[in-house]
Amino acid sequence: MLRKFHTYPALISAVLIVFMAITGLVLSFEPLVAHFSTPASASATAPANVASLAAGVADNIANVQRIVRKPSGEIIAYSFGADGPVASYVDPATGANLGTYSPSAFFQFFTELHRSLFLGDNGRILTGLAALAMAILSVGGIFLTARRMGGFRHFFAKAKGTLSQRLHVETGRLSVIILSVLAVSGLYMSLTFFGLVGDSAAGGGFFFPQSSGDTPIAISELSALQDVNLKDLRELDYPAAGDATDVFTLTTASGTGYIDQTNGEMISFTPNSWSENLYQTFYILHTGQSSWIYALLLGAGALSAIGLVIAGLVIWWKRGAMPVRIKGNDAARSADHVILVGSEGRSTWGFAKTLHAALKAEGHKVHVGPMNALAKRYDKAEKLFILTSTYGDGDAPNSAKNFLSRLGKGAPVNHDRKPLDYLVLGFGDRSFSHYCAYAQKVDQTLEEAGLKRARPLFTIDKQSIQQFAEWGRGLTEVIGEAVTLHHVAEQNKTQAFVLETRRDFGQEFQRPKSILRFRPVEENKTTFQRLLARFLPEAWQAGDLFGITPPNGAFARYYSLASSASDGFVEICVSKQPGGQCSTYLTELKPGDRIEAFFRENTGFRAPKDDKPLILVGAGSGIAPLLGFIRANANHREVHLFWGGADPKYDFLYRDELMHFRQDGRLTGAQIAFSRGQTREYVQDKLRADSIFVANLLQEGARVMVCGGEDMASGVRQAFSEILSPLGKSINQLRNDARYAEDVF
Repeated sequence: MLRKFHTYPALISAVLIVFMAITGLVLSFEPLVAHFSTPASASATAPANVASLAAGVADNIANVQRIVRKPSGEIIAYSFGADGPVASYVDPATGANLGTYSPSAFFQFFTELHRSLFLGDNGRILTGLAALAMAILSVGGIFLTARRMGGFRHFFAKAKGTLSQRLHVETGRLSVIILSVLAVSGLYMSLTFFGLVGDSAAGGGFFFPQSSGDTPIAISELSALQDVNLKDLRELDYPAAGDATDVFTLTTASGTGYIDQTNGEMISFTPNSWSENLYQTFYILHTGQSSWIYALLLGAGALSAIGLVIAGLVIWWKRGAMPVRIKGNDAARSADHVILVGSEGRSTWGFAKTLHAALKAEGHKVHVGPMNALAKRYDKAEKLFILTSTYGDGDAPNSAKNFLSRLGKGAPVNHDRKPLDYLVLGFGDRSFSHYCAYAQKVDQTLEEAGLKRARPLFTIDKQSIQQFAEWGRGLTEVIGEAVTLHHVAEQNKTQAFVLETRRDFGQEFQRPKSILRFRPVEENKTTFQRLLARFLPEAWQAGDLFGITPPNGAFARYYSLASSASDGFVEICVSKQPGGQCSTYLTELKPGDRIEAFFRENTGFRAPKDDKPLILVGAGSGIAPLLGFIRANANHREVHLFWGGADPKYDFLYRDELMHFRQDGRLTGAQIAFSRGQTREYVQDKLRADSIFVANLLQEGARVMVCGGEDMASGVRQAFSEILSPLGKSINQLRNDARYAEDVF
């Protein structure tokens, strides 16, 4: 419900909000232009009261009728000259004429465009609705962000997810206060314009104040004006020349009054109502007219609104309920295997499509649909497959919002009215605190509803193709047939890279590893594209993945990057695996050979941008991203490396680089273990040997990043559990605080 409360107003008002944001962004520069275009005052000292200013203006400007103090502090005098009405800048210190004042036609155009779209009252209704939509989106965004981050306590924790999701969260958190101010103030001013809030016609009738008709006294002697500080002035209307009965009309921040020009006394004063004061406050907050610095801050808020709409639309489009096209999708009533999908985006649908194709290849009739479409009866079904991701704090993804409520109305049965056998496959990211929480909830609820679990819940981390294939191999015992799942993710746009250098290790004991350095082939890039790339944020960085599909390969393999875009090269470390198609292909490349590859973000395994100590742990080729983090440590944060290799003579990857980084301060310390050395130890042994030191680092808020094989990662987890236990902490606590990250292969 909360997401709909946020999504639907955004979709309905997206174009209007962007339009209002663009015009508002333009108008945010008006106070800046006015500030630097206003003539300099002759004196830095302004008079303390309005009487002195009014007298000075009257002495310097003939036929003056009115003076106005703008919110930014400029004084404008309006008078009649030989050629008609004249507006002039006035020196607030002396009342001297500083030059002609002419409002900017450019900003006047955008002001009217922003207020009414040149559509009169109808336009003002639209802009008011835009303000209302922004207010609703701000409130909904606050609660959605809190839910996504795991509660208000973690509201400002590091955002995770896709690029568009992170941009939406980060931008929203930074700008929500400004956007809320703009929305509420804009909405109030719209309601005031249409008379829906604020006072109705004030006063009980018309009032025509008059002076006594005696000889006027000097303006500087008017006591009522002497009592008004210049900063409180809004407007002052002079009496008509030669009319001793006319009065001064004074408008201040607190109200409107009339002053007798013959004795200087206030004839009457009407204070502002609460609604008038509120309107003035909202006007200043909305326009930024009082400060060009604040106005630019409002402009930044308007710019963020544009970014939020764009990122939000991308998220909505990717989340769209329409799944990938599945050829030969059988009807639910005739299928013997039913696959229901819970997905926030489209990726889980891709895995469902692969499973559908594999089962169809074995002669089954298979239906794929969203979990929201759960039926009470599947006449011919034997198995029910549930493939689901998790949204936010353990919630259902978009296509599974209604699944549990539907299940509560009755468990699905077949034509014999027997509950179906079911399997649940959960998709998630272990770096999130509620990893596959919704899949666990579904698995438990299905069992409680009376369905028979055909196989224990299986979870897949970061859309691992390898884990999906492993789960598929286990289906043989469930359906009685061998099922091979070769999942090919959506095709990524590749680019050409040329192998520049290679360094080989471990050849002597049949554990070959190679450090491969590629350079992108930029022959198809224009000069403009190359220049633009220098000013764009880094497209990829150490810890991200380098995807390579070998010749005749069915799917890509991913290698952790040991370099960042700013390094100008792409570096990976490859361990040759027996029968490994991709690793064999890569380790047989020669300098000058070309490959096609692509980058994939690995946001859960990037070095945090803070100054906390970093503990890097890895083994074998898992050193690649860790070396990349060290290489990028230009600020010399405290970094400690624990790494394990096979042989100190033949298998010491990056030995020279580590020594260099140790000398220049990018690496604080290193503990290296070799399983074939004299001491025959593993990296977890080094952690235990330095347990007190590691514990102290953890007490200081250190972050842990682990990369390598599953056996190594398991041993490292055990070592850290032993180190954390005396501290009263656990690895799960570190994970929840984004202080323990793994990239395990």
